[in-house]
Amino acid sequence: MLFRDLIMKHNSYMKLDRNDVSHKVVEKMKQDKELAGFSDEELMNILFKMQIFQTGLSVMAANGLLPDHLKEEQLIEVLDSAALDIVTAARIRQKEV
Repeated sequence: MLFRDLIMKHNSYMKLDRNDVSHKVVEKMKQDKELAGFSDEELMNILFKMQIFQTGLSVMAANGLLPDHLKEEQLIEVLDSAALDIVTAARIRQKEV
């Protein structure tokens, strides 16, 4: 219910400087050895794709659209797997350029 009210409905309480927040997250991402070699732009792209995926998963959970048998640990594994897929695809794109 809280997620629906804060995220899925327009409200003034959740207005953030998303650019500022994203740049701070990218600075943290630069410290991860798994993400070494990516430019700021590539890291922003990875972050944006993960935000889209995470938000979609959260909307599905908030609306009861996930299978009942999925537990929190399995959802974390899904997020980890999606992150690996996104980073792997970004590495492949780097090599193609």
